[in-house]
Amino acid sequence: MPLIAIFALVLVLNSCAQPAKILESQHQTPQAYNNTKLKKGSLSFRAPGSWQEIRPSNAMRVKEYIIDPTSQTRLAVYFFPGMKDAVDANLERWINQFDANNRQELQKNKFNQNHVTTTVFEMQGTYLKAERPMDPSSPKLELKDHTMLAAVAETDSGTWFFKTYGQNPIISSQKANFDKLVESFSLKNS
Repeated sequence: MPLIAIFALVLVLNSCAQPAKILESQHQTPQAYNNTKLKKGSLSFRAPGSWQEIRPSNAMRVKEYIIDPTSQTRLAVYFFPGMKDAVDANLERWINQFDANNRQELQKNKFNQNHVTTTVFEMQGTYLKAERPMDPSSPKLELKDHTMLAAVAETDSGTWFFKTYGQNPIISSQKANFDKLVESFSLKNS
């Protein structure tokens, strides 16, 4: 993979789901992002009804959801057309977003979900949130007792990344919803 593509991917995935206050103007209807515009063989998915879709906070995200309204914890969705073989590098990078002395990998499974190669990843510990994600020397804020949930869906059209992190009880309360999201993965038929 060219270095510029890796650099862009790191920027996108490092800036993922984070709590933030929502402005009324950010709210979108569920039809705002339309899977029907994707070509055949791309990913189709359904977010749980309790998640609130909002306008993506940056141009790299194709969708963004508030998964817990009290904490404003978000799940971000990214799509990279044509990208292949990026799963292992991202898993390694996500592992390194946690303090090496305080992290525990809870899940790393790769399986076929409705003809979609899917990898689900879960880690818990002290999350190291970089002020400037693309700058390796950027100061990092230590967020103790945090969990990351992530899924990667590989399709012929490209690779999809779904990622959230937050305080352990919040992410734990959304685990069943996250699993429903992953279970909805399928290939667009037309």
